[in-house]
Amino acid sequence: MIKLDIRVGETFTIGDGVTVRLDRKSGQIARLAIEAGPDVRVERQRSPLPPLQTPSEEFVAKG
Repeated sequence: MIKLDIRVGETFTIGDGVTVRLDRKSGQIARLAIEAGPDVRVERQRSPLPPLQTPSEEFVAKG
């Protein structure tokens, strides 16, 4: 495994036919643009999202 630190607009290549560009980053979300030939299969694997946190009772507005 390789880990890369790149800035928005920078690209890297994988093999001879895949180019990946960091299009946008906002917080923990990054948008990647992937250019690959029609013979290259690109799949997305999602990790489970953490559960939503409910505010603690002391911070809940009293009405």
